[in-house]
Amino acid sequence: MAADLQFKSLIGIELRKELHDKALQNFNNRRKVRSSRIESLNINALDYEYPDGNLVLYFSNPFGEQVLRSVLDNLGQSLASNPRDVIVVFAMFVPEFKHKADTMPFLSPEEAGHGYRVYRSRNSARLAVAS
Repeated sequence: MAADLQFKSLIGIELRKELHDKALQNFNNRRKVRSSRIESLNINALDYEYPDGNLVLYFSNPFGEQVLRSVLDNLGQSLASNPRDVIVVFAMFVPEFKHKADTMPFLSPEEAGHGYRVYRSRNSARLAVAS
């Protein structure tokens, strides 16, 4: 679905090899792809280095609380060294994760609904004014 939204690139991260292989199979089975680059990385999310530029991160109930905390801490470090607009979408939102995400000083709640929550990097307001 994300490929149809015309993002410049899409990167999926899968720790388990079988899920990574399934993602690659899904990419290959698509008849039309509007995004310029789609890839799946078979790595631990804790080892992922966030790219420069604006980002949309989509998490569908991906890991437990401790790993989520570490992944979000890594995002915070990335934003501290390279401020940019980042939108974080939690689908199938686990209520316990709300506390973790809400305590991140670099994220601001934007929208919530049944089963999802959206956050935005706090520095994005400054970036919009400066642009």
